[in-house]
Amino acid sequence: MIQRFRKRPVVIEAVWYDGANEDELIAWGAPVRRVQGDLVVGTLEDGANRMYPDSVQVEHVASVGDYIIRGIKGEFYPVKPDIFQGTYEHVVQG
Repeated sequence: MIQRFRKRPVVIEAVWYDGANEDELIAWGAPVRRVQGDLVVGTLEDGANRMYPDSVQVEHVASVGDYIIRGIKGEFYPVKPDIFQGTYEHVVQG
């Protein structure tokens, strides 16, 4: 039987990657590194610097313009701008 589901409202943190704010991502705690000019987000090769060992650890290549998200389990991954804008709305802190 086909059922319908709604995505739970979850507040996440995200940083828009502009190609020059790698230091901001690192200061935020995102495990990022350069591989042949690409920004790789996720587990480092040797696994020694995993920021969140209990989270899913996968590497993703981020492009300029992607949003880097910290997920609900502390994992980091890039999301394309059109998917991000269609899925998330800005939360005003107050």
